Amino acid sequence: MEHWNKIYADGDQINRWPFQHLVQYLYTNYSNLKDINLLEIGCGVGNNFLVYDDMNFKYTGLDLSELACESASCLASKLANKGEVIHTNFLDFQTNNKYDIIVDRGSLGMNNWVDALEIVQKAKRSLRENGKYLVFDLNGKSSTDFLYAKEISKNYYIGNQGSLLRNKKMMFLNEENIQELLNAFNCLSINKHTTIENIKKPVINEYYDVFCSI
Repeated sequence: MEHWNKIYADGDQINRWPFQHLVQYLYTNYSNLKDINLLEIGCGVGNNFLVYDDMNFKYTGLDLSELACESASCLASKLANKGEVIHTNFLDFQTNNKYDIIVDRGSLGMNNWVDALEIVQKAKRSLRENGKYLVFDLNGKSSTDFLYAKEISKNYYIGNQGSLLRNKKMMFLNEENIQELLNAFNCLSINKHTTIENIKKPVINEYYDVFCSI
């Protein structure tokens, strides 16, 4: 938790606007639906709350960083639909609620393989019938950062280059790995995104968004 507090205290990974791929998916698939109950794992400072509020969702955000939760709670208090923000790990999160949507942007990939499998199983148990598990920003093995990473357990890496310099440890996956990780669900789609940054030399960023249903 201290690691994530430091990241937010340093001003890293603070997203001010809703995540574009999530916005597109929600407005395409949920614009005409009511009484949607949503859980976001790793909500950060609550940048996606603006969309949930606009769509009249009931929403709960979880995050490991106390600093991020304070900012997210402050934002939620100003919105018409005042969501709940909880400072906790998803695996420690206790609730009897069932959700129509569980959103995970970047959180799942920060875990080791064993914990990630447990998270996936808990997400499935936490969804209502026909619920959706939306996983964004799983790091791909064609990313430049992967070339400098050292595997310390299955699909879990450590390094001191690029994103690993900031996040220390994370999973890198290919499509076969993703299918294995999420095989508790029916995967609606696996969407690969690739960007190339030209700073001093080309840097490839590959990541996956995965939309799953029970």
